[in-house]
Amino acid sequence: MRVIAGEYRGRKLAAPKGDSVRPTADRVKEALFSMLSGFTRGAKVLDVFAGTGSLGIEALSRGADFCLFIENSAFAAETLKANLDELRIGREAQLERMDFRTAMARHAGFGADIVFIDPPYRSGLYAETMQSLVRYDMIKRNGIAALESAGAGEADAAYDGFIMRKKKRYGKTFVTVYERMEQD
Repeated sequence: MRVIAGEYRGRKLAAPKGDSVRPTADRVKEALFSMLSGFTRGAKVLDVFAGTGSLGIEALSRGADFCLFIENSAFAAETLKANLDELRIGREAQLERMDFRTAMARHAGFGADIVFIDPPYRSGLYAETMQSLVRYDMIKRNGIAALESAGAGEADAAYDGFIMRKKKRYGKTFVTVYERMEQD
């Protein structure tokens, strides 16, 4: 696993052994950031279920100003912190090791330009996470929410306050991009 483009291009990221964390494949990450072309520079990013931090770090590498990483697993958060330390990412990132519900309540009004949502597959957390983005004002109007999922129907629902903009399949992985509507 590596950073694909930008300031940290080519740098390797640590990933824990085993299947407790499922890092986004480089091919999927490259396709996702191709979809987000032009959105990352100067962006405020939220990486929910961050795992190793691969998506948020890629956004920072491509010019995002700040990323809030939310990860509940101590094991994954430790790896994410090691990746941030290795790349010397400091003030432009904050890691919250806690449940996403608690973190969103704590950071209400965050107003992200881009949100990455990659919960454990088949966890059923997509709808609750999308609702929390609106409830806690975690995403700006016209902000982008990018969801990674394993199944065709797992993350492609109609979510209140969002319009689906794109959906692509990469092998067994689906990426669905939503935009928060100007008015709910």
